[in-house]
Amino acid sequence: MLRHRLALVLPAVLASHFAVATPLGIPPVPIPPDNPQSAAKIALGDKLFHDQRFSATGAVSCATCHDAKKAFTDSPLRTSEGIRKLTATRNAPTVINAAYFASQFWDGRSISLEDQSQHPMVNPVEMGLPNHEPVLKIVREDPAYVEGFKKAFGKSGKDVTMGDVEKAIASFERTVISGDS
Repeated sequence: MLRHRLALVLPAVLASHFAVATPLGIPPVPIPPDNPQSAAKIALGDKLFHDQRFSATGAVSCATCHDAKKAFTDSPLRTSEGIRKLTATRNAPTVINAAYFASQFWDGRSISLEDQSQHPMVNPVEMGLPNHEPVLKIVREDPAYVEGFKKAFGKSGKDVTMGDVEKAIASFERTVISGDS
């Protein structure tokens, strides 16, 4: 129960004070030099993580399979369900403490949280987009995202890239940590 509470509370705390103490028993979260944490970027990443418009059906977000109420997993499912209830070959691993992993996905095919964050959107079973253009259209045109990317990256319009989307999502995911368990 304590771990669940930390996983839910810590992102909110870090969004306003991103330099808080690390939970007991774990080292500081590794932050890549090209993606420093900021309150604006963490808040933007949280919004992106929960946006269902980044799926072909408008019904699936990152948070669908990495549900905070289920320790950022999709338990008790044996295999994850994406768009139109399509099932993948595995279940979603937790996001908790993923910031410490040397690689992402069960098979280790991504070397960073940034790289990992782009793949589910274009996976035909998970979020089902044909490419990342629908994501970029939304983040470049939605007024809340326009403001969010200006605050987090100082960018707007065509200057916002998928790399920026990836960095924001990864920044949020780096706040989902738990220790003392």
